[in-house]
Amino acid sequence: MRILLRYAASCLVVMTAAFADFDLHGATFPVASPDGKTRITVLLDETDGSLSYRVTSRDVPIVDKSPLGLTTDLADFTAGLVYVGSHNTEIDETYTLPQGKVSSYHNRANQLTLHFNKSGHGFDVIFRAYDDGVAFRYAIGGEGPITISAETTGFWLSGEPAYWGQEHPNRCGYENDLGRIDGPDFSLALLCEYKEPERWVLLAQAATYGSYCLPHLHNEGGLLRFRFPLDQKEPIKTALPFDSPWRVRVFGAFLVSSRLADGEVEFVRITSERGRPCRFENPWPGGLLKLSRDNGDVEEYHGAYIDLEIDEGETILLEDHAHWRKRQETLKKEPRP
Repeated sequence: MRILLRYAASCLVVMTAAFADFDLHGATFPVASPDGKTRITVLLDETDGSLSYRVTSRDVPIVDKSPLGLTTDLADFTAGLVYVGSHNTEIDETYTLPQGKVSSYHNRANQLTLHFNKSGHGFDVIFRAYDDGVAFRYAIGGEGPITISAETTGFWLSGEPAYWGQEHPNRCGYENDLGRIDGPDFSLALLCEYKEPERWVLLAQAATYGSYCLPHLHNEGGLLRFRFPLDQKEPIKTALPFDSPWRVRVFGAFLVSSRLADGEVEFVRITSERGRPCRFENPWPGGLLKLSRDNGDVEEYHGAYIDLEIDEGETILLEDHAHWRKRQETLKKEPRP
């Protein structure tokens, strides 16, 4: 999944009608990813006019019912919302970045835009469903200044994940070690580890251009709520039209870990959650790479870039030839059970 930082020339947008389901408790608005396996459901509670959402991936709950909304000086967009309309957009675009492993990126998602009204002010919530994640943002139209005093957004993650990242506050983000953290306050980005079923979810924010802050997450008994930075004493003052940064959840891709020994990369371990092609740069350029799979097969590769097929749930171990041979000699010396 890629969150677009700049629109590219090739962007195919298809507008269709969005349908809502109504029941005794309100309306639900669904949107699914291009492959149909990531599903978002947005819920409008018609008793109090509040918004919430939930997310599943391959029928596995990722985010349980979680709150949405902003509090501003124009209106409190956390409750009392009136549904106005909605539309769907198919996102299919290409953009470039000046750095990274590749220069061109293909961005595909199905987008749902929901229009609401509160006290005469429009309030939009925009959701994107990707094959490997979801993203959403808020939009408020008009002209003039706006003050944002709080955000209701939360993530109620299914199960009891372990958290990896940095606690909040941290020393400018890059000066603290990354590792297992318990909170209650987490800096973004936050990596969440699930045991049953085994999976990883990354929570982050994208497209922060200066009109909004980089919030942190506060754990309220399992509900991770967005909070302004602890050193921000005043509300956010910005201008209309306002687009919030994207709130991002990425899952179902690859988890990569490595270990350094005496200043050298000893190994690289890659786990694939969904089984898809993997292309990576050879950590030992010019050398012979040994790849060990879960089933015991060992493969050899040369070249600057390696293209692989990895099965769902498979973990592969990458080593240069010298480290692999040393590990094999150690295994031979270990006593057999």
